Amino acid sequence: MFTTRIFLTSMLTLSFAAANADSTQSIDVLNNSAQILKWAANNADNSFVVSQLVPAYSKAFVIAQITELSVLQDKLFAGIFRNSAEEVRQAIAAGANVNKLREGKTPLAWALAFNMVNAAACLLQHGAR
Repeated sequence: MFTTRIFLTSMLTLSFAAANADSTQSIDVLNNSAQILKWAANNADNSFVVSQLVPAYSKAFVIAQITELSVLQDKLFAGIFRNSAEEVRQAIAAGANVNKLREGKTPLAWALAFNMVNAAACLLQHGAR
């Protein structure tokens, strides 16, 4: 039962990551990992599960995390361009990076360039440079 849950969780994670991956190469890696997990599930070889499940799950997890961080940065910039301190604060609380460059400029530089003073003030309060 425990092994079944691990496989189902892993397959869902792999499916999510593949659906949200930005590159064909990432999708190929995830598809190969999914095939390994399906084979291991059908053969129920626990030593194989341990040796293959963790790397496959880790790849999917990393890609899912990268995707999530990209979405958070998008939310941060959406808040900046709406001049919404609350939206900026929520994105930062969720993990957006206040100093990550976009097109060569920091979020603070973008806020100041468009005179988004509420967003800029919020960014400064959270350590933006």
